[in-house]
Amino acid sequence: ACQAIGAEFEGKKAGTLGDFGCFSFYPTKNLGGAGDGGLITARSPEHVATLKKLRTHGSEIKYYNELVGMNSRLDALQAVVEGRRKGVQFIYQNPAAAAEIVAKLHKWDLEVTKTVFAQLVRYRYWDEGGFNLNGMNAMLRGLRIVGQLQGEVDWNQLIDERFLPAELRLKK
Repeated sequence: ACQAIGAEFEGKKAGTLGDFGCFSFYPTKNLGGAGDGGLITARSPEHVATLKKLRTHGSEIKYYNELVGMNSRLDALQAVVEGRRKGVQFIYQNPAAAAEIVAKLHKWDLEVTKTVFAQLVRYRYWDEGGFNLNGMNAMLRGLRIVGQLQGEVDWNQLIDERFLPAELRLKK
């Protein structure tokens, strides 16, 4: 049932044909998420109880592990980083479409926005994997030039690096 959300077979919905059903939310699936993820369905209350234990390190009661389980939930930071990566990849693959979206959102001149996006893509302005301090500061300078930003931005107040993997920390 990994890619069969909404499908039926002999009057039964996908995910209900056996004792268990599985759905994948991997980004390339038809109902993709922002990283690895999925859903398991179970027919019996006993199986549901076991699955709930497995998803929380094998325990129902904190620090009492009846089973060997795991915690593999997608965390919020991973979702934000992956969402940003997908956005940057979309821009690089579809600069004109991305420019149209931004121009419409901000009520900017479409042709000027397309020209700007083409230049930003040409010079690989956006980093696909992490936060690039030089690039972010260049963006702030550009926003000041066009009158869209006044004042200073303290990145340290906005980004708490303690929660970022080493490869995603600000490059200085």
